[in-house]
Amino acid sequence: MKLESFLRELETLDHRARLARLRQQVISVDQSSYEALIETLDHGDAYLRRLALYSELFRAAREPKVALEAAWKRIRSPSVSLRSAAARVIGERAESIPSTLLEELDPQTLDLLLRRILLRRNGPIIDGLSVRQRLAQSVCESLCESGRYSEASVLLPACARGWIATRLDLPWPDKLWRRLATRHPELMLDRIAKDFASRSRTDLVWSRYDRGCWTALCRHAPEQILGWLEAHADATTLPPYLGEGLRILVRKQPQRMLRLMEKRISWAATQRQLLTTLARVERAVVELETLCRGLAQRDPAALTTILAELPFPSRGALFEYATTRDDDTAPDLRSWPLELLAILPTSLRDREAARMLTLQDASVNASWRRQLLALRLIDSSREALEKEAFSPQAAERGEAYIALIRSSWRSPSGLSQTLRYLQRIRNDQDPVRSLVLHALSKVPGHRFHDAEALDAVVSPIFDARDTSYVTRSNATGLAHRLL
Repeated sequence: MKLESFLRELETLDHRARLARLRQQVISVDQSSYEALIETLDHGDAYLRRLALYSELFRAAREPKVALEAAWKRIRSPSVSLRSAAARVIGERAESIPSTLLEELDPQTLDLLLRRILLRRNGPIIDGLSVRQRLAQSVCESLCESGRYSEASVLLPACARGWIATRLDLPWPDKLWRRLATRHPELMLDRIAKDFASRSRTDLVWSRYDRGCWTALCRHAPEQILGWLEAHADATTLPPYLGEGLRILVRKQPQRMLRLMEKRISWAATQRQLLTTLARVERAVVELETLCRGLAQRDPAALTTILAELPFPSRGALFEYATTRDDDTAPDLRSWPLELLAILPTSLRDREAARMLTLQDASVNASWRRQLLALRLIDSSREALEKEAFSPQAAERGEAYIALIRSSWRSPSGLSQTLRYLQRIRNDQDPVRSLVLHALSKVPGHRFHDAEALDAVVSPIFDARDTSYVTRSNATGLAHRLL
């Protein structure tokens, strides 16, 4: 096919089809036709010059040196796309790169070149070094000589371990330590061990490396990191620089992390994700007793985080141990978070709620009193809640109805009687009816046994003139729950 006809054919194709047709043509033509095609494309615009480079890459299937020669010729092209394509080829195939070229390249092309070297295969090993390692060390050396340590840090993990070890004291950017911790963790462990041995202020060692570095080291050598924590961590906290690494240590060495947290109760109470991970990994009640006892004294809300991850029998046993008092003769005036009471076994929850109802706050704070009544068994709280439901304030009546519903569904029985009582809301205000429907929509569907009583509560709402969109939405939520 004549060259002019072939170029006109390419113009009718999209980019993908154009490359496929170009590949087919380049591989099949003789040398003179190939050279004429390259010369024509090279004298065109940036896109045609890029097609010329692709043509030489396709030709490399027959003549491997052609692609690399073409890349060297175009690496200084004014076209960014052409330089990028040439940098990919050089990074993947070159055995050496002149230092003068590294100084001439713009940052974008140089970064692409370095990352292509980083991702290339190792190649054959000569004198203990692969082709990739030899090239990476040569390029790093050239960049370091010109003071470009940030660019050199991209390639440093690809160098030989011994070569890296002799150059760790250079002024590398902080981002390098994360890469070395991932690719050469032994080097980083040795370096940090020397830092701990040589520095009087060990807190500066923890802060010197970022979270990504510590996380990679925790994943690779948890026992060594735990040894450093036991020897060099602050007496009241663990280093925040470990980040996700602390959770990794909990999963890999839960016993040792538990001992560390027991000595730092105030700090442990603030680490809710860490407590959740610990409870999921270490489910033995005996092992968690000391930590939970400290949390119950310092921050009972943190105790909720651990108990919520345990089976119900374990929750009760652990709560009993953690809240045991040394002096049983004095009145128990402790007040637990309502979230903690809600996750306790039924008998224990009812006992603690009944005790807290005798506190002075329960007589002063009516809203808190109703929430405590909602945590009791319905047989014990029904009379008091029905009395609360006669309040002249709509908000107080709504809270009383919600507490009545929650107490009923937490109890083995009594929900049907509560539904019959709730039929009185047909004459109440719409905000109160909305609160009742919202509370009913949270009750598990299998707890409704009296369909007629439930229908008598819901049906009159749709006949009321003041029924709002929110109330109808809550009724829809109740219907979804029943389905």
